[in-house]
Amino acid sequence: MIRYAAGDDGSRPLPGGTVFWESPDVWVVSTLGINQPVPGEANTVFARVTNLGLQDATSVFVNFYWADPSMAITEASANLIGIGSTDIDAGSSVVVTCPRMPSRRSISSRV
Repeated sequence: MIRYAAGDDGSRPLPGGTVFWESPDVWVVSTLGINQPVPGEANTVFARVTNLGLQDATSVFVNFYWADPSMAITEASANLIGIGSTDIDAGSSVVVTCPRMPSRRSISSRV
């Protein structure tokens, strides 16, 4: 799980109106520092993922998205920027780095 706020115990679904986008478990690092993304520059996104279960979790996929904060943040307005993967021991947390995806230009040039 990725907490939506400090104290999140993993209970889902979240109540309507929950401010999930300010998660303490997701952050970006840029040339300006932590949580100060720079448009047009390579920014690195991280997510802390916790396994609350009693068994190890293998091949866990973490989807990273960005959304325009001036609009409603919904699944339809989210833009996929990368998919990371990891294994997480029972009762542990790991930090996953968003891998860089090829640009649309490099994808279309290979088609």
